[in-house]
Amino acid sequence: SNFLIVHTMQAGYAVVGTAGILDDLGTRGLSSQKVFTEGAAGAWAGCSTPFGWAWMTPGRKVNLWDGSQVLNVGDAIQAQLNTIPAADLESVQMFWWDGNGRKWMTVCLAACDPDDLSGTATNRILIYDFDLASEPNNPGEWFEWTDHEYTFVGDYFDGSHRFLLGGGED
Repeated sequence: SNFLIVHTMQAGYAVVGTAGILDDLGTRGLSSQKVFTEGAAGAWAGCSTPFGWAWMTPGRKVNLWDGSQVLNVGDAIQAQLNTIPAADLESVQMFWWDGNGRKWMTVCLAACDPDDLSGTATNRILIYDFDLASEPNNPGEWFEWTDHEYTFVGDYFDGSHRFLLGGGED
């Protein structure tokens, strides 16, 4: 069944249906169901992966819904996630990258260095690598690109070549 995941700050919903009739009466054939009791931190704080729907909650958890259960895949880095300033939560951006054989969920955010959790939050790229799966409830492992301070990443195509492009505020 096809569906669209939509999050508010409080919850997540699945919009299901065909929307076969669109007229001035509204979209008939669509319905929504509350699926998640936790919302998303911001408009870009979620992404679809081949392993399921991932999102960061306003409570700074990174969840992965595999279609049957919600896994807290951010548990290993929760101390660092807790350092995201409240004002920066809505700027969290998640992106799926499968170029060059990678299976990465990238998370751009402002947080403290994991070795200095009382320091100053700076822009970081955290990557959840699904190729490094260690157990069923932990389908990947985290690492950080420490030489970049991007606030956003995305696809860039140059002819037939695909690149992971990052950008910052300046």
